Amino acid sequence: QVLRQLDLNEAARTSFLIGSTTQATTRGDGLAILNIGRRFNEVGPRTATFLTDTYRALGGVRGDIGNVSATVLRNLKYDVYYSYARTDETESLDGAISPSRLQQALLSQNGAAPVANIFGQNLSAAAVGAISASLHNATRATQQVASGVLTGELVPLPAGSADFSLGIEWRRQAASFSPDPLSASGDVSGYGASLPTRGSQSATEVFGEVRVPLLADMRFAHRLDLSGALRYSHYDLNGVGGVWTYSGGARYEPVRGIALRSQYQRAIRAPNVGELFGGTSTSGPSLVDPCSSRQPTAQQTAAVRATCVATGVPAAGVFTQNVQPNQFINAVVGGNAALAPETSNTKTAGVVLT
Repeated sequence: QVLRQLDLNEAARTSFLIGSTTQATTRGDGLAILNIGRRFNEVGPRTATFLTDTYRALGGVRGDIGNVSATVLRNLKYDVYYSYARTDETESLDGAISPSRLQQALLSQNGAAPVANIFGQNLSAAAVGAISASLHNATRATQQVASGVLTGELVPLPAGSADFSLGIEWRRQAASFSPDPLSASGDVSGYGASLPTRGSQSATEVFGEVRVPLLADMRFAHRLDLSGALRYSHYDLNGVGGVWTYSGGARYEPVRGIALRSQYQRAIRAPNVGELFGGTSTSGPSLVDPCSSRQPTAQQTAAVRATCVATGVPAAGVFTQNVQPNQFINAVVGGNAALAPETSNTKTAGVVLT
């Protein structure tokens, strides 16, 4: 009766393998597919241990240039530096098993009993040792930055000097991931399989900022400043290329201690190395089929039931465990080298009391 009910609860045609032959079962054909699972608690808990080493070196010079003239480009200063940083991480994962080792442990060797008996109460120590697997994954990430900035007073104005900064910056980020051979081959259960990967991105930027005082020490205008910034960034990524970002703002102090300020800003965020070149890996996110018993009771409505039946779920199976026996769904995730940058346009306004 149980098998017959499972057959009647099948929602769609399902394919399966017998040896190398593909067969299929449909609702009411007298065939039912059973999935038998076992959690190997004997191999111990799944634990992850991370060992991280980080290095960083930075060197630069800064100083005063002085004045170009008595009225233009005064109090010039420069700041130039280069930095290199590297992070090495080793990830050790315990509590996994190797499916290929399990298959071998289930076979009889020279007529002897199999090493592993999965139908008993507990696996023997020999069986645990035969099927257990420990994984060791290695990740390396590096970052290089070279930057130069020139700051100073552009021109004197009645309300004060107009200040500026100009700069150029180059950045390069790279990362690599080397999974354990068992993980790379997919011969692991308990953790997702992962493929090796590496990638890098670099960006060159030029930028400038200016602050212009318009009014100062006047009636109902203790201070009024305008500011603006412009930056051009070029990424060696097909999905990004060259992009502009900019901002403009104003700060108004009618009297000392009260300031009104506003700003408009255009910003971008280019994809990082992980988002671009992250290796393909498997995972098991927890998802809920709205036609299953895992759907919250308050949402098991007549409208949802009608939709489930209309999409092929047998009426008797709606909101039952047969629709989704397991809440964990196999998923494949990874990077995408064609990602475009994220963009934002922000308007802000505020009051500052000091």
